[in-house]
Parts: sequence; C-alpha cells; structure tokens
Amino acid sequence: MAEIPNNNNDEGGGALVVQPRKPLREFSIPKVTDQPSCIVYPQLIVDRFELKSGMIHLLPTYYGNTTEDPYMHIKQFFEICATIKIQNLDDEQIKMRLFPFSLKDKAKSWLYSLPNASIHTWEELSNKFLQKFFPAQKTNKIRKEILGFTQKEGEAQGDDKFLPTPQHREFDANAIFL
Repeated sequence: MAEIPNNNNDEGGGALVVQPRKPLREFSIPKVTDQPSCIVYPQLIVDRFELKSGMIHLLPTYYGNTTEDPYMHIKQFFEICATIKIQNLDDEQIKMRLFPFSLKDKAKSWLYSLPNASIHTWEELSNKFLQKFFPAQKTNKIRKEILGFTQKEGEAQGDDKFLPTPQHREFDANAIFL
C-alpha cells in the first residue's frame, strides 16, 4: 500500500490516505466504458432516444465483398432512413447512428480500424466508405470494359437479339443499347 498525502483537508492537516498499488499492466487495459469510436456523434438535443431493434433489422447489410455494390447499399440505406423519424434527431444524426449497424464482416472490421474520432459528419463517413469499397481503380476497370467492348464470334448482331422477346415489335430503331 502507498501512502499519499491528502492536501484537500479543510483543517490543513496532512492526513494520509492509503491507496492500493496497481500493477502497470492494469493501466494499459482499456475499460469497457473506454471503447473509442471513429465516429464523433453530433450532440443531441434530447437526453435519450431509442433505436428499436425492428428498425435495425430493416437496414440493408453490407459485408465488404468485392461482388457487392457500395452505391446500392447507400441507396437502400437512404430509403430506410427516409422512413425513420425520431423526435429531435435530424437525418444526419439518424444516418450516422444507424450506419454501423448495416455493416458486417470485412466492412465492420474496416469501420473499427479507422482512427478514433476521425469522422464528424455523414458526408465524411459516406466518402470514406465509398473510397474504401469502390476505389478509383474499380471505376477505371469498369470504364475500360465499357469502352473496350467488342462483338464476340458467333454473337447475334442487331435486331436478331430481340426477335425472341415479346416486345420485339416495339423495338425503337433509334435506341442505342450497350
């Protein structure tokens, strides 16, 4: 036990308070209440609000796989958020509080890997999400595929593709299909 002088005594006496010693490793172990987040949530006007579990189950899920479309995830996420109204919470606060619940697996790990207190707005969060899961090289790859398409050997040309469809009589000759 270590004795530490207590100078907060009204009488000015040097009363000693005995405090137990802690091993150094206890100082390096974070407390459950000290779990930092990359998101700095906007200050609330209300003291409390509740996100119902049914609300969370409505959210689309994004796993971070290469086959998933992050833009479609954001679009579906917006559709759900547009239906949610919580008194004294604006749309940005709702989106920032719900978005982490829509992420799973690789996407959730990515969110947890961001530096503490690095995101302050919905725009920052959505931009970082899209930069991670739809990087510029993916856009360039898709652009090259579109610009470099060619007719393959044996592939039907022109109207022949549309003859088997029921709408082939309504085909607009001026339409361009890629």
